[in-house]
Amino acid sequence: MKLIRLLFLFLLAFPLCASWVDQDGGGIGEIDISNDPNFTSYIPSIAVDSYGYPHIAWYSHDPTGNLEIYYMYWDGLTWVDADGFGLESKNVSMNLNESEYPMLVLDSLNRPHITWEDGVSGAREVYYLFWNGSSWVDVDGTGRESVNVSNMPGYSGHPVIAVNNLNRASIAWVQQDGADETKADIFFARYNGVQWTGAVTNFPEKIYESSYYSMSPFICLDSGGNPFITWSDGPDMGREIYLLKYNGSSWSDADGSGIGQINISNNTAYSAWPKMDMDSMDRPHVAWEDASEGGQNIYYLRWNGSAWVDVDGAGTEKINVSGTYHFAFVPQIKLETAGTPHIIWGQGSVETCDIMCVKWNGAVWSDESGSGTVYK
Repeated sequence: MKLIRLLFLFLLAFPLCASWVDQDGGGIGEIDISNDPNFTSYIPSIAVDSYGYPHIAWYSHDPTGNLEIYYMYWDGLTWVDADGFGLESKNVSMNLNESEYPMLVLDSLNRPHITWEDGVSGAREVYYLFWNGSSWVDVDGTGRESVNVSNMPGYSGHPVIAVNNLNRASIAWVQQDGADETKADIFFARYNGVQWTGAVTNFPEKIYESSYYSMSPFICLDSGGNPFITWSDGPDMGREIYLLKYNGSSWSDADGSGIGQINISNNTAYSAWPKMDMDSMDRPHVAWEDASEGGQNIYYLRWNGSAWVDVDGAGTEKINVSGTYHFAFVPQIKLETAGTPHIIWGQGSVETCDIMCVKWNGAVWSDESGSGTVYK
């Protein structure tokens, strides 16, 4: 017993430390996963499977200089492609177009589903493939003849994806209004087992009519598989953050009735690049970059069932997460099972930009240790 007490006192005196490491858990020797000195790799998308292993998609050049979508996952020992052996099948898109801006999600069987923007200049479309256990295929599970989801005139791009409990995909994207390059709306489609449909219609649908160029959508599904979509809308220097959900019969704001609260940022400054996650009560949590306080900070709000509030659940006096005089931009947000938000973003200038990460510890925004001081 005395030995146990001494060990306990020792641990109190010298608390265990934790640090950021690469995927093998020791050091950062394998931090570079694309590992191609000849080409530039862009804009990764990450998902974590039921074993706790990361899966990553990004776009990069193939040996001919063509832009392609690539995918790998960590199997516990090494990085492998979708078949689990080597990296010979890591090229997902495999076409002669420019394939860019992937988003990756995993279904209940840990199979990757990827959507991306594809095509040539002036004729971009939204593409989608998933891994069926032996090959990358389109939505019907065989071949690639239906890889094109949008299939519309005008620019279609920057898609985002979620999958429901039937492992079926829902995708939202930016759709240019025909030949008018100054106007675009957010479109939505989901696979019903037979074809791509909207939530209300039997074909991909516009969820909101805007006079401006709608941008940067993000999608989540509630426990019933109903989509929530957030995006930025309005004139470039006065953009706002919008959110709509499908309430079972129509697209509405967070309260489920009408669109009176579609604007969740609702300020005179620039607000853009929203990201979202859903808690266990099917309530959205949204983070975005905002210039309301003179510089540019990361803001966060959540829906409490009747209003948009900050992290403490009352009012919006703590809406500013970053609280920095630096330039903060393009956040990501993820909730723990208990609903604790973790937010990551870029901060600084073009020449000296860092990645910042915070979580809510119940009282303040802290670093990932839960007790550290956040550098601002």
